[in-house]
Amino acid sequence: MVNLYVFDNLRSGGGKSVGLNYLKKIIVEDTSAFFMLPNDEDYLEIAKSHSSAKKFIIIDNPRKYRVNIFKILEISKFIKQNKIKKIVNFTNMPLIIPRVYQILMIHKAQLLLPIKNDYIQYNFFEKLKMSLDKFFLSLCLNTKIVKHIIVQTNFMKNELLKSYDFKGDISIIPSGYDSIDTNKIIFENPYNLSSNFKFFVPTSDAKHKNIEYIIEVTKKAKKENMKIEFHVTLSEDSEFGATVKQEKLTDYIIFYNQIDYFKIHNYYKSSDGVFLPTFLESFCLPYVEGISTKKNILTSDRPFAREICKEAGWYFDPLDAKSGIKVIKEYIEFIKKTPNQSNMPKIYSWKESYEMLRWIINKY
Repeated sequence: MVNLYVFDNLRSGGGKSVGLNYLKKIIVEDTSAFFMLPNDEDYLEIAKSHSSAKKFIIIDNPRKYRVNIFKILEISKFIKQNKIKKIVNFTNMPLIIPRVYQILMIHKAQLLLPIKNDYIQYNFFEKLKMSLDKFFLSLCLNTKIVKHIIVQTNFMKNELLKSYDFKGDISIIPSGYDSIDTNKIIFENPYNLSSNFKFFVPTSDAKHKNIEYIIEVTKKAKKENMKIEFHVTLSEDSEFGATVKQEKLTDYIIFYNQIDYFKIHNYYKSSDGVFLPTFLESFCLPYVEGISTKKNILTSDRPFAREICKEAGWYFDPLDAKSGIKVIKEYIEFIKKTPNQSNMPKIYSWKESYEMLRWIINKY
């Protein structure tokens, strides 16, 4: 059976991590397969080193292949000519190709939650784009273009069933994570030598990351003269950075614009814990990165967080800074008494994650 694997819009962030890691496994094992890839040097490097150029469709504008009738006809013809029987689509958005069994992986949690909510304030254009994406996905699910959906957590499965009338199969496959080879790491403490408790905050300025909460917590910590620091992976020149300066919190919030992949291990390892006040995640790579270095995760009291972090998590209300301060204080007292953490939840490797995926592809 010939399969088509679709990665074309996974160009950044967690989606790109999912795409590249699955591609590395699939391209070795499924030698008869075809691939739709983004015009991205990381994907192209893998493609060039493993297979014939004839097996790849390189996409510059992924959205065209979802809504442009000529592009749909073009890919339909390609599928028919190459006798492709199954589409394995990692991109959150289906291809409108009827009569071909399509497995869709959804790892964008925003597609599964109401656009109107009390905590993430989207602007008009963001709401419009999300509405169109959700309408398109709903249309494809209702017309049975997608036969099987893969999500990463039970939380995602439950939200999918609430949001869409989908009658097909749903499977849960956790994202993988491969710890960095410590032989390639020169260990060094990247933080200052103060005795303050240091929390690593690997985040972005996306609205669902709730980074404003860090400022509110820090203001309360400053008022109480707490000896803590937040080390955030954001630019000092960002809007968030400007607010930090305006509120005179630069002694408490330290910026790291970009951290090299082989150095980020040191930031987790040298911290006293990971702090993430996020409103919404599908899987959240920083959770598993922190757990892999045996660090506790101070994060939002939300079902997605509890499912992934389990006993490694310390949970607070992401809408109430007092709750965050309370949990930080409790955690600091705990860590003073129990500095070495060993009871951490299981993390699946990319090999294990791919084995689950391969079983589903072969079964259906």
